[in-house]
Amino acid sequence: MCASDISVLVWRWNEHTKQAELRTDVVHACRNFDKIVEWAKMNKARTEFDADVFIQDDGLASEI
Repeated sequence: MCASDISVLVWRWNEHTKQAELRTDVVHACRNFDKIVEWAKMNKARTEFDADVFIQDDGLASEI
């Protein structure tokens, strides 16, 4: 449980495989496991993740 954290999971598109891949070079930090479980239950995704879908970046996120 010491390995639990709330770091963002970052995905990147791989043109070769035409799928999203998880980046494994993101720094993580330990957090309170019980609070993470409570938050996760209240905020879980309501749809399935589809790694075969690519959405082109429109550049707007960099303006925020």
